[in-house]
Amino acid sequence: MGRNNPDLKNEMESGYRRQENYQVAQWNRLTCSVIRSNTHSRFPQPKIIQSPSTDNLNPVVFKQLRHLPTKSIPIRYGNYIKAASTDEKRYRVREKNWLRRLRARNKKKKKLPPLPRDHVGDSRIYYKRTYNIDLFDYKVRKLFNVSSIP
Repeated sequence: MGRNNPDLKNEMESGYRRQENYQVAQWNRLTCSVIRSNTHSRFPQPKIIQSPSTDNLNPVVFKQLRHLPTKSIPIRYGNYIKAASTDEKRYRVREKNWLRRLRARNKKKKKLPPLPRDHVGDSRIYYKRTYNIDLFDYKVRKLFNVSSIP
C-alpha cells in the first residue's frame, strides 16, 4: 500500500541523515529494551514474515490489530468466563462491580475489640455488656467485622 503511493513512500523513507556514535548507541539501547520487554508481553507482537533481502529492501511485517479488546474480570473479583452474549457480558460486569463494592465495604468495617481468653458463652452478650455494642441489631452488625465471632 505504501510502496505504490509515492507521497507515502517519501514520507516513510526519509533521506540520508548523518548518525553520530551516541545516536547509534542510544538506538541500540532503546531497541534492545523494547525487544526484551516485548518477549514477556501478553499482547500479540508484530512478526516479520519476509525479511529484507537484496531484491526486496522493505520487510513484510504482520501485526495483529486489536480494535475492540474485551475486558476480562481480574482474578481477585471472581473467575473470568468469556461471555457468550451481551446480556451475559452485562451480568459479568455487574457481578464484577458488586464484588468490588463488597470488598470496599468490608474494608471499611471496624474491628471488634478482642475477647478475653477465658471467655465462655455468647460473645454478642459480652460485647453488649462490656462495650455497649449491640450485635443483635442488624444495622450495628453491618458496621463491624463479625467474621471472628464463633
